[in-house]
Amino acid sequence: MLRKEEYRPIHERIGDIQRAKHEKLNRAKIEQEADTGLLFRPKINQRSARMAQRRPASAEPASSPGGRPPGAAPAGPCESEFTFAPRINPRSERIVQEAAKQGGGAGSFLERQRQYQRQRMERKQQMEETPGDGDCTFQPQICRGSSLVLSRQHAAHVGESDGEKWVRLSFLDQQRKEAEAMLDEEHYKECTFKPSINERSRRMARARPLTEIASNEHVRRAKERAEQKAAAEFQQQCTFKPKLIRRSSSACVPTENALNVAGADPSELVQRITEYQRMKELQREEIRLARESEELLQCTFTPQVNSWVPERQGKDVPVVVRGLQRHME
Repeated sequence: MLRKEEYRPIHERIGDIQRAKHEKLNRAKIEQEADTGLLFRPKINQRSARMAQRRPASAEPASSPGGRPPGAAPAGPCESEFTFAPRINPRSERIVQEAAKQGGGAGSFLERQRQYQRQRMERKQQMEETPGDGDCTFQPQICRGSSLVLSRQHAAHVGESDGEKWVRLSFLDQQRKEAEAMLDEEHYKECTFKPSINERSRRMARARPLTEIASNEHVRRAKERAEQKAAAEFQQQCTFKPKLIRRSSSACVPTENALNVAGADPSELVQRITEYQRMKELQREEIRLARESEELLQCTFTPQVNSWVPERQGKDVPVVVRGLQRHME
């Protein structure tokens, strides 16, 4: 269980956490560079190299006054300065006890982390001391992306066994989710306001099954009700009802003479149509001539022309037409 005098807020431990993270990344990078089997050697551009050279040593993240790494032993004189004593609710105590029973480790969180760190270091040391198999001559060449992923994202899990991975993915993740749920509960426990809604809002907020959402039955019923309402309003506004004449069925059957125009012979009908079209054409011609005569009356210009026709000289001389030979070709 976490002791009250050992707890430090996160804003006071941020410098130590960042420094520990950089140290892990540097160790992973050194171990990766020490492996002579890897043929890939990354290169950085000149601009990045100059930026790294100009960066002073004071730019490294410094720890807060009186701080210590997460795995270090608590300091005696500095603890008297911290007067904050958090209260742990019964649910947190129950979670810690259940974690100890399920194999999550006894003691505080820092002690469990130190224990996990020692186990990883021992296992890694055993792997380094174990002589390699002479038959394993394959040395893979990884790409640049794989090296970056290994050095940045998974540096904290280097040398992790399958058991530790299962514990991290199952037990620790579940513990983290429970801690987040506990924080949400602590945050919203003061929000005691519960609004009252009417019956219509409660029906609208009810959970609907997927079949009802897919069929969209309520929208179809709403459209039908809207159409019926619009039809009723139309019938109420439009009160005119025409009176229809009832006829016998025999009156609706056309006779043979009814198909002809005024009972005339089809040949005579064609002749009358032709005569009518000829008359219309004559009328249009008369109208056109009358319009041209009116336009000529407005033209008063009378040009003077020669009264005699000039004689042609050399009647047998051929007339030269320019471009005729080219046209014939």
